[in-house]
Amino acid sequence: DYDHMGGSSMFEKDFEVGKEEVEVKTLDSFNFPKVDFIKIDVEGYEFNVIKGAKNVIETQKPKIIFEFDKKSYEKIKIGESRELLSYFKSLNYKLFDSKDINNEILDIDNYIQSQDITSNILAIQ
Repeated sequence: DYDHMGGSSMFEKDFEVGKEEVEVKTLDSFNFPKVDFIKIDVEGYEFNVIKGAKNVIETQKPKIIFEFDKKSYEKIKIGESRELLSYFKSLNYKLFDSKDINNEILDIDNYIQSQDITSNILAIQ
């Protein structure tokens, strides 16, 4: 069903079903009084969403789950996956891979090198 196939992107892809312009706003621009949880799955644009939620993340410290696909980050050159994970570590977030939720990601470089497929990461304080 091409009307609901997922995989929408802010970037050019090898295939195209259609285009639609949408307004983009940052999470910070909404001035929500309380944010407890954020889920991010935006096909490689995760770090930009996180940058747009910097104030919310740094002041309210919500739990966050986001898609992690180092190949997408490398392909669209938005930012290195190391930079994304290091940002959370700098804020004292603990990171967990959804496929191994019982073990905290302590060594970012080792984790990145071991990742060949997309995963979801839970960031909690």
